[in-house]
Amino acid sequence: MLFYVKKTAINSGPFTPFIWLIGFSTFYEYFITHLLYTDAYYWFQIYPFLSFLAIHYFFNNLLKPKYQKLFKWLFIGFIAVYICSLFVWINKSTMYLAMAINRTYITLFIFLSVALWFRKLMDDLKDWNLWHNPNFYFILSLTLYYASTLFLFLASNFILKSSLQFTSYWQINAFAGIFFRLLIGFGIWKMKTD
Repeated sequence: MLFYVKKTAINSGPFTPFIWLIGFSTFYEYFITHLLYTDAYYWFQIYPFLSFLAIHYFFNNLLKPKYQKLFKWLFIGFIAVYICSLFVWINKSTMYLAMAINRTYITLFIFLSVALWFRKLMDDLKDWNLWHNPNFYFILSLTLYYASTLFLFLASNFILKSSLQFTSYWQINAFAGIFFRLLIGFGIWKMKTD
């Protein structure tokens, strides 16, 4: 219902590709991997690539034209990191290591982009009421989710190989994912239709 009401705003904002990616990934993870018992091995390598494209598009459009050259170099850097992660992603035992490599770069990219966004916000001296700015909720959701799950993904290969309960640690990702989607939903709700 929220999606239908905000249809025009969702189809025109810079966060649109990421909203569609979240919808698709939620569908894929539940129906394809959970109900059809399909292995998520390939999805764990494809999703970081797609999410970086969507996040890069969001911040690039939000901060343009000032940081265009920087964002081109950051994009090239991600492609290099992603190719390196493909060499690590040989089998299922190294899947989490490849995911940690991609996740680390994406998290650092988000932190840098958020810092640049706040700098732009302070330079422009406008829109200081962040509670009414939908981009604030999108940025907050990305920052909190990636910051809270970074160390989980970095340590996931170790946790999986040790005697620790992996599912207990993976609940951190589940709770962060729920909070992530709630904040994005609130950001969509704050979008104005034209």
